[in-house]
Amino acid sequence: MCILYAMIMKTVWVVLVAVVVVVIGDIALSKAMRPLGEIRLDWAVMRPWLAEALRSRMFWVGIVCNVVFFLMWASTLSWADLSVAMPLTAMSYIIGTIAARLVLAEAVSPLRWFGTLLIAAGVVCVSWSAHKP
Repeated sequence: MCILYAMIMKTVWVVLVAVVVVVIGDIALSKAMRPLGEIRLDWAVMRPWLAEALRSRMFWVGIVCNVVFFLMWASTLSWADLSVAMPLTAMSYIIGTIAARLVLAEAVSPLRWFGTLLIAAGVVCVSWSAHKP
């Protein structure tokens, strides 16, 4: 039982750190992309847009954070059940919404906060269910 608990706690902590890393990456990408304007899927338009994005430090911070998240996620899946680990990634919705409000000064409606709280409740239910066979 102690080994199972340790494995679950390891999964929770690694996924939590990975989620924080990916949210930092998402915030960085958002900061990099907003000044560039909306992307159109037309190579003639995308080429200068992409060149500008590649010159942005925030763009690269976002890319690196997403790569680190992917490596942590792949590592997690080497020991954890997907049915436990995957719902834990929903913490990114919670942390991401808070970060969007605090860092990006986005307006978050009460309905969006309620939805975020529902996601948080789901994460708690999944983590509790991981303790039971």
